[in-house]
Amino acid sequence: EGCPLWMLQQQMFSDPDMALSAARSLVHARLSHQREVLRKRCPGPSHAAIIEQIKQLADKTQNADSLERLNGLEGQGTKLYFSGLQKLVPDEYGFNGRNRRPPKDPFNSLLSLGYSILYAHVDSFIQISGLLPWQGVYHQGLGTHAALASDLMEPFRHLVERVALNMVCHYKLKPEDFTLDDAYGCRLSRSARKTYL
Repeated sequence: EGCPLWMLQQQMFSDPDMALSAARSLVHARLSHQREVLRKRCPGPSHAAIIEQIKQLADKTQNADSLERLNGLEGQGTKLYFSGLQKLVPDEYGFNGRNRRPPKDPFNSLLSLGYSILYAHVDSFIQISGLLPWQGVYHQGLGTHAALASDLMEPFRHLVERVALNMVCHYKLKPEDFTLDDAYGCRLSRSARKTYL
């Protein structure tokens, strides 16, 4: 039962027009949610320019003529978005923008953990649905990386970011709940991880 579905998936995803159309939808959703996260938390003029620029980038995805162009639009939007988030995260968490592998501050630690959990859940749903996890339309599969999971988690990344913002802005997790390790970066204590999960 799985093989015919895999073959159909590969056939459809190998169609450049179909793949580009699907990728446009994914990137548009990602940028639109970024805009909404900032708009709901920053209704005043402080973030107005960033919010408008992200909206313009989201609008441009509809006419993007290549995956490379979409990647560029997403990259610009994400850079703006994290500069907006930086203004929202309390200073004591040391957040100066997105970093990973390993995360260097508490907020990035929450994002990395949250994204990993989201990726695992989406990958599980893909496999349960009988789809081929390594065949995506936007991200490229390398080794055991499930490209389709990376694709399909894009519209839901904002959920991780909202939770992380809630945790630090309401001090549900405090800076002392994290430790900095040279090898592993910034990590949550066991009790903090339980609170986060």
